[in-house]
Amino acid sequence: MKLKLATWKSHTYEDITADLSYKYWAGASRRLRGTINSPAGASIIAFNRVESAWRNEGYIFASSTDFDLFYEIKERTFTIQFDGQRLGTVASDNSLVDAQGRVVGRIDRPTDRGNKFEYATGIYYYPITLHQRHLADSWIAQDYADSEFYRGKSDLSVPLLMMKDTPTPAEEKWLLALAILEITFYEYEFD
Repeated sequence: MKLKLATWKSHTYEDITADLSYKYWAGASRRLRGTINSPAGASIIAFNRVESAWRNEGYIFASSTDFDLFYEIKERTFTIQFDGQRLGTVASDNSLVDAQGRVVGRIDRPTDRGNKFEYATGIYYYPITLHQRHLADSWIAQDYADSEFYRGKSDLSVPLLMMKDTPTPAEEKWLLALAILEITFYEYEFD
């Protein structure tokens, strides 16, 4: 699937959208495999998500032509590696913890998954804070598995992140990892 991706060189974390092409399988494990498209419709990220059918454990592997991301899923905790190096963890309380164990930020994402929460409360995005700076807002991903609910309510090709400040190179990795996590984990809820 990686061979079919557009080159990453002309893209950034700001090109991650909620527009997916995917396949889903269920059995002893649940699998979601596909690509994330840019605002122009080019496939820029390939991903594979696997979770146990009995526990909230699994992994997500996502890659572009230039980098690889790996997420270990245990309950509501996501441990992230960027190109084989530990980037950090999104803890179950939504704090962002770096590879040295320091809290470096927070995502104030609503704890309820899916679009029903979003439309019931009027909350459509949440802030991403790193190093005490509000770097971006992220749109709450639509729930593809509940497609009848959201169909026609939004444009999935809109960039997921709305930037509020200029990130450092290390913060760019976090933003990329968080945007891909929002789409590959929250956008398709296994039920």
